[in-house]
Amino acid sequence: MCNKIIVNSKFFFLTFFIFLPCIFLSKTVISDVSKKSAIMHAENWINGIQTLKANFLQTTSHGKVARGQIYIMKPGLMLIDYAPPTKIKIYANQHWIIYVDHELKEVNQIPISGTPAHLLLKKVVRLADEANIMLQEDKNSFRFLLTRKDDPDEGLINLIFSKEPWQLRGWTVIDQQGIKTSFSLLAAQINQPINKKELQYYAPDWAFE
Repeated sequence: MCNKIIVNSKFFFLTFFIFLPCIFLSKTVISDVSKKSAIMHAENWINGIQTLKANFLQTTSHGKVARGQIYIMKPGLMLIDYAPPTKIKIYANQHWIIYVDHELKEVNQIPISGTPAHLLLKKVVRLADEANIMLQEDKNSFRFLLTRKDDPDEGLINLIFSKEPWQLRGWTVIDQQGIKTSFSLLAAQINQPINKKELQYYAPDWAFE
């Protein structure tokens, strides 16, 4: 019997997907027309993805750095695979986000519906229907701060898109301890073949001990 699975929303991996709404946006005024155009571009980019493979760089305001690879296959599958010395993998299927710490021999999971990860993993997303959107624009990028319509006091995710080309570059979050975590996508490959089996979670042997 597996006795290592713990359902708990306070673990480290939630810094990817759940954070306090305390990211401060500039006072740049964006017209309704520009906002609608930016939202349309973001939706078209997200909805145009069937698969994504990229290297990533994760940095925190405490100076910690981690690297690895992220894989997405729609609908619903994701793997975040940290490079050594970090022994962590984060999986998503259509129902759960699953955090696997091979060093501590722990498996933790939460419903994916309780995280904004589903926005990137849904087959079709309509941002304006699912989230309140605050938009910041500078010369080279747009930043979308998305908060839940049913719970606007809970932050979701700050997505960063470059303009030329229009592409998701990463996201920034701030956790409940005030630690800022930036997650940058590098050398992204879009709609290239991915082995589905590599993204599926299989419980490690030690999870049944």
